[in-house]
Amino acid sequence: MVKIKHYCYIVISLAAFLSGCSEQSVVDFERTIPSPIVLVQDGLQNLQPSWHPDGKQIVYVAQLTSGSRGTQIRMVDIASRERRTLFVDSTGAFFPRISPDGKRLLFISSRSGSADVWSYHFIDATFQRLTHLPGNESFPCWSPDGGKIAFLSQGRIAFTDTLGSMPTFAENVPFAAFSLCWSEERGSVIFSAFRDDVIRDQLLRYRIEDQQVEDVLADGLFGNWPACTQHRKNLLGAFIAFQDFADPGGSSILGGGISLCRLSTGSITRIVASGFSPAWSLDGLQLAYASNGKIMLETIWVMMDE
Repeated sequence: MVKIKHYCYIVISLAAFLSGCSEQSVVDFERTIPSPIVLVQDGLQNLQPSWHPDGKQIVYVAQLTSGSRGTQIRMVDIASRERRTLFVDSTGAFFPRISPDGKRLLFISSRSGSADVWSYHFIDATFQRLTHLPGNESFPCWSPDGGKIAFLSQGRIAFTDTLGSMPTFAENVPFAAFSLCWSEERGSVIFSAFRDDVIRDQLLRYRIEDQQVEDVLADGLFGNWPACTQHRKNLLGAFIAFQDFADPGGSSILGGGISLCRLSTGSITRIVASGFSPAWSLDGLQLAYASNGKIMLETIWVMMDE
């Protein structure tokens, strides 16, 4: 348990917190600091972890051979490390996301010719194609209540229901989006896009109700592949983890790792030195991510008022 006597809430990795701790701070912590856990390391290229809502399993993509289009969608049990294959897709299945009720899995597959949003039903192991749009889709994600689906279609933010009805598109977004996640923060989605003639991903928030776009990160900070926590009693609002990048001049935050941003303040903390495609546990205390073909799991320390 880690505590700080300043009356504010901060989410950071323990190492980053200790390095920046002021003399007035009083810190108590366990003798054993949890190290990052290697969940999957089997010689394959393992990618894009995503949590099961039970918090005990993680689904991920296993690319069978380097350069091959074929993938497997697999599940790993966190406690036992036992792995099982849900299905194989010779055309490539990516971006797996399990529904909040644990009954369905969204993913992107090219089995129909173009990259479309599909769902896999755990109960009877059947598949359903949800989009029939021209071009390619990516980054499907469930709304927090599981009633809607957001995804990217040719760079446009799109929304549909769980039956795959004709999608609607976000208005007032004049640039192409490259990655996406759903956030409870003010009923919004977080996405990355190039903007203002800067060839770097900037993180932005699209507020669904009033169709407005606003910045998430300060000027000169860049990132993509956002992953949002949901509101929890022990967190002050929502947070996102994201793949971070330096600015074109190299004077910004380090590149090639994962940083954390508190949406209410925009404050940023580096939490993983080398990693990709972050995914939060539902309690917001653990982060799964891919690193050098492995699926990793790391505890993110939550500082509380005393």
